[in-house]
Amino acid sequence: MAMTRKIVIFGGNGFLGEALADRLGARNVEVVLVAVDPVRVRPGHRWVSWDGSGLGSWVDELSGAHAIVQLPQDWPETPADSVDRQEQIRTSVEPVRLVGDARARVDMAPRVWVQVSPLAIHGDTGDVVIDDFAEPAGDTSGPEVAVGLAWEQAYRDVTASIDRRVLLRNGMPIGGEDPVLDRLIGLARAGFGGSVGDGRQWVSWIALEDLVAVVVRAIDDPQMHGTYNVTAPNPVTNQEAMAILRASFSTRKIGLPLPGRLVQLGARLAKTDARLMLTGRRCIPQRLLDEGFVFRTTDFADAIAKASESAAHGPEPIDRDHDE
Repeated sequence: MAMTRKIVIFGGNGFLGEALADRLGARNVEVVLVAVDPVRVRPGHRWVSWDGSGLGSWVDELSGAHAIVQLPQDWPETPADSVDRQEQIRTSVEPVRLVGDARARVDMAPRVWVQVSPLAIHGDTGDVVIDDFAEPAGDTSGPEVAVGLAWEQAYRDVTASIDRRVLLRNGMPIGGEDPVLDRLIGLARAGFGGSVGDGRQWVSWIALEDLVAVVVRAIDDPQMHGTYNVTAPNPVTNQEAMAILRASFSTRKIGLPLPGRLVQLGARLAKTDARLMLTGRRCIPQRLLDEGFVFRTTDFADAIAKASESAAHGPEPIDRDHDE
């Protein structure tokens, strides 16, 4: 078991923060969750409030901590033509700069900073295989790309003097409450279990247990540094994903396709961005594979089945061995 130490998680009130806190708490780690909204606290966890826009008592938690983990806030889901892009960038970047400012003010500041950032920063890249070294160069018309670029640049700016910084770009989590996955499941249940759009867009995904294991490894392993794709080695197309979701969540043998124009209309009515379902990227976790990380789940159908079973029967016991 790892020695007792403190990990400070910013943005820890989502499903990823909760799962990460549980895993770390099981390893005798003191977990401090810094979040705007109250979080579910278990033994070994503490919640500290912040407003995301100013310094407060949470600053003292950084003194003597081993690592900072910063999780993304909600990414843009409103239509690209109806957003104040600069305001979205400001509200995403400000917390990163704030944590950097706070770290510079304390003694015994954390020497490790792990940042989690969605792969959506690459935009829509078609069939091009995207590894860890690829620079974002896809379709940049969507707000998720502009915000992602600003978020990551702010991170690089404030961590320039840190001993070890690890940027983890994660695929769609399977096993949590990812909004895009929830929408795809909703379409399958409603009978639209065919392709969304042309169905050729790629879905890069990651089982939640593997995502958490990578974050823990990034905290622990002094050899990890730089940028990593955190996605299962086998991305699937939307057409393949919808067939699996239809088999898991619908009684219909055939699912109706959903043309792109209908997706765009529905997105406008729901005040969300159709690009979330109509674009994709084909990412592979080359660095993790080269460094010997063993994925527990590499098949999309298996990931969906495990997530469905867990939702029905409650979470599985924490596997401490997967952190090693």
